[in-house]
Amino acid sequence: MIARWVMALLIVWFSYFMGILANWYYTYQLFELVNLSLMLKGMILYGLWLTLIVTLIFSSEVCQTPLELLQL
Repeated sequence: MIARWVMALLIVWFSYFMGILANWYYTYQLFELVNLSLMLKGMILYGLWLTLIVTLIFSSEVCQTPLELLQL
């Protein structure tokens, strides 16, 4: 279960990082250079939010009771 959670986080963080990198490049090409420290702070904050969402999804999967146990 932990391995699935870690792999899900790696996939989410990698895809998020690649999207931010592409966003930074196109913003630089179309407008101007974005402040790197502000971009990193925002990236880390939203990445923590994504980590919370993935953790909640996996914790709800663990807490579910199998249907066989509910039938008496």
